[in-house]
Amino acid sequence: MFIFHIVDVEGLTLEEFWYGCRESAHWFVPYVLGFDNGRMHDELQFHLDGSLNAYVELPRGHGKTNQMAGRVAWEIGRNPLIRVKIVGSSDDEATKTVTLIRKLIQSEEYRKVFPEIEPDNDSTWGNTSFTVKRSKFMRDPTVESVSVFGRAGGRSDILIADDICDLRNAVQQPAMREQVKEAWRTIWLPTLDRSRPNPRIWKFGTPYHVADITADWRKYHDENGGLFRRPVRGYLSPWTEVYTPPMMEDLRVQYGPVAYSRAYELSPVSSDQLVFDHWWLDRALYEGEIPEFVRATGQVVAATDFAFTDKTVKKGDPDYSVLVIAHRSMDGYCYVDRVIRQRCPFPEWLRICARECRAHGVSVLMAEGNGPQIGLTQQLAVACENTSVVPQVRTKDKLSRASEKQPFVEQGRLRLRGDRGKVSRDHAVLYEEMTTFPAGDHDDTVDAVVDLMEACMRAGYGLTAKPVLAESGRARYWRLYG
Repeated sequence: MFIFHIVDVEGLTLEEFWYGCRESAHWFVPYVLGFDNGRMHDELQFHLDGSLNAYVELPRGHGKTNQMAGRVAWEIGRNPLIRVKIVGSSDDEATKTVTLIRKLIQSEEYRKVFPEIEPDNDSTWGNTSFTVKRSKFMRDPTVESVSVFGRAGGRSDILIADDICDLRNAVQQPAMREQVKEAWRTIWLPTLDRSRPNPRIWKFGTPYHVADITADWRKYHDENGGLFRRPVRGYLSPWTEVYTPPMMEDLRVQYGPVAYSRAYELSPVSSDQLVFDHWWLDRALYEGEIPEFVRATGQVVAATDFAFTDKTVKKGDPDYSVLVIAHRSMDGYCYVDRVIRQRCPFPEWLRICARECRAHGVSVLMAEGNGPQIGLTQQLAVACENTSVVPQVRTKDKLSRASEKQPFVEQGRLRLRGDRGKVSRDHAVLYEEMTTFPAGDHDDTVDAVVDLMEACMRAGYGLTAKPVLAESGRARYWRLYG
């Protein structure tokens, strides 16, 4: 039997409990989702009870989308005639939310509370929209998902913005910030049917940039009511039942101070906090294959970053293992060729690295050699028998190492593959992580490409060459052995 913060349900019969779920979203949402709400979630549901226009801002991974999906499912059970429109940052993201709501309605738990809610057999019961049986004919579906830049149509009784800001439209491409605001004002707000009683606008988000639409919402609702904002303060999460102070402290180490501040302390970033300007990469793209003169005279090098540590496993959104293969030209330019980023067991990752190094003729593979990672690097050296594996001992933090490579990128010496003036799809993940570092949720490829840039800056010398200090009685001399 579930125990909720707002009421103790011990001693109730199942029928009494299901009736309570039918009457109260505070009972229903944790029941249909299958886990106990935290105190913060109870406060959120109370906030939605009394808000016709609300903005909810919660840290990353604190359940705002699940709470919203459960609430929508409850609203449908209470009123099958309701029309809900969910606007997301992209079609894929909006579809994920509708799919979750649809699965909740199809669950056994839902049918015990609202047995009368059934699919409308005359309509499509899909991932982008669905309709339940109604007592009246209505043109619009029960729930519909759309992209913020999609095409408007129909009317809604509840209009929901579900993370319509993302790294791409808020940080990477500054011009899109105004486009998102304009789309919300001119395309989606007019779809709310104000002729019906109590139309509602619910907005859910996590801030990205100081000038994105969440900043406007935060200011408006702070002045006019409807703001529900629960940031992490230091290492104290609002969802204390799950996120303990030691866990938050570990997440700060993993994310870095800027990304942690944005994702958990709800402090949006400004453009001057980003290390790599997207214009630096945009103007240095090469089209098609690696230039022939680079293939003929350069050297194939690679760098890998492991995601097999205890700290990584504890993260709600674990890191990826990354392999970046590039051609180092004679004049010290870095032409990125292959970017592989995935989650898999370490033995499988060894096989991937060995296969790719063999297929592309990699002469030197760099891998982290700090602490326990040295053991993984030694196993990698055995697997990649035809490639020289060089351990990289990192004595500086990731932000400092990346900042040192700003001149390299600004000078156009890091070259990504382009496709008609835009970065190609196979290099998109590297582009996204670099242009949002250190504010992004992931930066797995950044360490690897920083190692590659460091290697290219030493063009003309062996990758293992290091300055050696020679002392005499009166002076110090540096020698660089190549």
